Amino acid sequence: MKTVFFGPFVGEFGWEMLYWHAWVNKVSNGKFKNYKKIVASFSGRESFYPNADEYWAHPEEFNNYFKSSNGYITDFWINGFPRGNESIQKNLLGILKYESWKYFESTKNQVDVKLKAEELLNLYKKKLPNDAEYFIPFSRNSFDGKDFGIFGDQNPKNDISIRQIPIPFKDQLFSILEPPKKTFLILKDYIDLELPLIAIYPRNRINRRPDKNWNKINYIELINNLKKECPDYQIGIFGSPGEAFFDDKCPEGCIDLINIPNNQRMNIQVAALKQAKLAIGSLSGAMVVARSCNVPVLTWGLSRDGTRFHDENQLDIETIFHPNQNPTFEEILKLSLAIINKEINYKVPYKEWCSLSFLNNRNGNKILFRYKLKGFFEKIGYASNKIFN
Repeated sequence: MKTVFFGPFVGEFGWEMLYWHAWVNKVSNGKFKNYKKIVASFSGRESFYPNADEYWAHPEEFNNYFKSSNGYITDFWINGFPRGNESIQKNLLGILKYESWKYFESTKNQVDVKLKAEELLNLYKKKLPNDAEYFIPFSRNSFDGKDFGIFGDQNPKNDISIRQIPIPFKDQLFSILEPPKKTFLILKDYIDLELPLIAIYPRNRINRRPDKNWNKINYIELINNLKKECPDYQIGIFGSPGEAFFDDKCPEGCIDLINIPNNQRMNIQVAALKQAKLAIGSLSGAMVVARSCNVPVLTWGLSRDGTRFHDENQLDIETIFHPNQNPTFEEILKLSLAIINKEINYKVPYKEWCSLSFLNNRNGNKILFRYKLKGFFEKIGYASNKIFN
């Protein structure tokens, strides 16, 4: 039996969900159905790859290098590029808002992360047969005449020298995530299996798009009000250590789903989401995972990112994208309760539903003129996500 190896995946959480795992699953059930299929990624993500014959989790000593992920790779991949960045809002003549970028330079002792990724790949190669086929997300790849992966200058001098080509959605097969069955035996040690859950994702990343982080005080206010308004619900705090608020201390009365064993965290979180009625958090890859578990999601960010987030909704799960980078906790609370209490009657696709109008007059099916105008001017100043493109 021939062997095919997919990995090692070392990049961005959201990209593994949107531009890797669903393709791996599709070809594993197609062209490589009769191959021995081996996947290598971060510990605890077995639930992403149900068709894999073996799942190899990266040795823990490598994971310290794969931080500040960026697409299929990480920031400071080679020669200090691409750099971490932050979207900055500026004003033209005090009237028109527009977007600029702030960059974070590498430190003097910064290791080229690419070298560590290649070192990890070589470790895996020693365990694989000589005739194994490889698909390596941080390299050039071609399948059925289509290219994907990393292209561009091997000795980059700027952020755009490294070009990333994602796998199109049409070439993938998306499905609802299911955790390994054995995970439910562990889950009872963390949550009450009889009570519904509200999942909170308090993103707190420093080097990659810190502008997406919501204020910690807002999360505290939101959580306190949700506890009052939804006394029959459990509130779980989701995320990863070092990338989420409350990784040092979970809010009182909430369930800490961050500080659990690294090799079990993702599987336990996916299992816990099976009881979730709503996932809440600022725009991030974690919200993509929650939605992939068939959970309604409420997220927020720059209005220009809303189209992309809705396009990524390949399973058509209930999604509210609130086009405000820094909403008040009252706005998010009202939208949260509307979803939980099933107060929203969607008469248009989720992509066309307007949270701003709903908060104004309880009808999100028709966009008020003022919000159409607001969106028009924001598109001028925030025409596209240059980093993504």
